[in-house]
Amino acid sequence: MDQYFFTFGPNDAYISKSPTGLRHRNPPPTLHRLLLSASISTICWASIGPEEESWVISYVDIGGSFKIEFGGGCPKALKAYLFDTNTLGPRRDKSLRVSFGPNSSFFAWDQTSIRWSSIPLSLEETIQSWLSPSGWKVGPPRAVALGAEGAWFALSEYGVVAWDISEEYEALAETWEEWEEEDLDWSELAFVAFDPVHEDQFIAIREDGTWAGAIDDSNTDALEAFASSYFSLPQKPISEKRPSNASNPSPSRPPPSRTATPQGKPQSRQPPPKSSQPRTPPPSSQAHYEAWSTQCDTVFAAASAYRHPRRSSSRAPRRRSPTPAPITSPSNTPKPALIQNFPHIPSAATSCASPSCLPSKSLPLGLRACIHDVEALFRGSGSYGYEWLRQERLRWHPDRFGRLCAEEFKEEGKRKAEEMWKICEELMVLEKRKADSGK
Repeated sequence: MDQYFFTFGPNDAYISKSPTGLRHRNPPPTLHRLLLSASISTICWASIGPEEESWVISYVDIGGSFKIEFGGGCPKALKAYLFDTNTLGPRRDKSLRVSFGPNSSFFAWDQTSIRWSSIPLSLEETIQSWLSPSGWKVGPPRAVALGAEGAWFALSEYGVVAWDISEEYEALAETWEEWEEEDLDWSELAFVAFDPVHEDQFIAIREDGTWAGAIDDSNTDALEAFASSYFSLPQKPISEKRPSNASNPSPSRPPPSRTATPQGKPQSRQPPPKSSQPRTPPPSSQAHYEAWSTQCDTVFAAASAYRHPRRSSSRAPRRRSPTPAPITSPSNTPKPALIQNFPHIPSAATSCASPSCLPSKSLPLGLRACIHDVEALFRGSGSYGYEWLRQERLRWHPDRFGRLCAEEFKEEGKRKAEEMWKICEELMVLEKRKADSGK
């Protein structure tokens, strides 16, 4: 699916191409004019950089000629690489790919050459280790992603993978860790891209259709549409020049900064358990869930805006596949504030009367709900299942939740979040057992 792509840009810009067509938001002005040009027949591929007017695009014009163009804000070293001294114009290699990173960094390659500048030392050392005097030892790069805060990911044509991400990349670290636990054959990674401007914004899609991502709220729909349609049959005709708005996802557990390079032959693995199709919840359950999820979204949005003022118009990134909760409208973004009270489950939804559950539910500083209450509430989402629970669990990791709490509430908040985290894990185990038994 190399003809499909999603690229992040500054000011929450993006361009994506999937079987459903081309979508974009806030692309650089010169690139925007090109995207709308009547002289273009088909957009093949594009990449946006963090600097003003830094972009690269390849396309087929109405005359059937393949062309590559780039913006005047591209790093000088990249411009030199993209310039063909023989034709005295942009090169025309259809295999060309460019990944932009922060601070004028980039990684560019095609079938016969490679060029980079200002990339993290660990990535440079990794690429050098893949090379030998006689050529590539593990194959040339198939995918390279550069992100904010020095994050990077690299995958070779032979399936060798390496990455280095900092603790700011909570959602990505959680995703990579879980995929590793599943013994993912990384050669089955179909697509990956990082945001070079904002940390922990990314999209990754596997060949089995599983995907993970995180993006600003205003672009949630676009990210979901891209990921969910990636393996679909193209629509005919593809409407490539119709801009559209976009998509958002999830937080997660914060493992330490690390570089991981699995050794040896990649192993095949079974896809994650497939839960039964969620049933339509009763109206009362749906109402309880919607009220609670809206409260949670508001609380998380306010705390995220407080911690990250430059992105005060959005809540914390949420992986959304499927959607655990409705999106908060940017126009209704709450005033930035750390969490001072836990978003408890509505008392009307805590109806479990099991004698074994009542003691813990009555604790004054407890969660005020048992696993049966939480399960019933979650089923009100209409999307309940293993994957949904995995995503819901991410935002309740006690360390992450604690960072969003006011100092005087941090200890209590982390304790209650840990209870939610554990309940989510227990429910995931139950769903996996059901899937394994075929029920």
